Amino acid sequence: MKTKILLLEDDLNLSDTVCDYLEEKGFEVICVYDGEEALSSIYENRFDLLLLDVNVPIKNGFQVLKEIRKDGNNTPAIYITSLNSVDSLEQGYSSGCDDYIRKPFELKELLLRVQTLIKKEFSKKNELIKIGSNITFNPISNELKCDSEEVKLNLKELKLLKLFLQHPNELLTH
Repeated sequence: MKTKILLLEDDLNLSDTVCDYLEEKGFEVICVYDGEEALSSIYENRFDLLLLDVNVPIKNGFQVLKEIRKDGNNTPAIYITSLNSVDSLEQGYSSGCDDYIRKPFELKELLLRVQTLIKKEFSKKNELIKIGSNITFNPISNELKCDSEEVKLNLKELKLLKLFLQHPNELLTH
């Protein structure tokens, strides 16, 4: 399954360039062009990473991230913006971003930042997960154990278990 990225960027040329580059590198990229469209897409899909421009129509990137963080969405986020003051940087991090890259930027630098954040997020999720008092799941080896005995899962059951564990206390649609 490909890593899924949301790209919020209202500059069509930059959006196309970043999207094409990341797709060439094996990512699935969904492009949106304003804050409302970003929020709709975030609520309808599960993303592994958010790339958010700040100065976009309707709701800016800061507002988008604050709103989803308030709702408990902790998807890693990188701001890509032409704002270059320390105040903007501070506002970005205080709104919940994980990284901040200033325009203009090299595509390779963006790729390195994306890969680094995804690796961090993956390693966080790959710890032994305690499901119940006697039930554990290891997402690296895909071992589900009940009373220290391995429970065999078919592929569909395994995918569903991982999905539910990635979204605790969330209502998921089919």
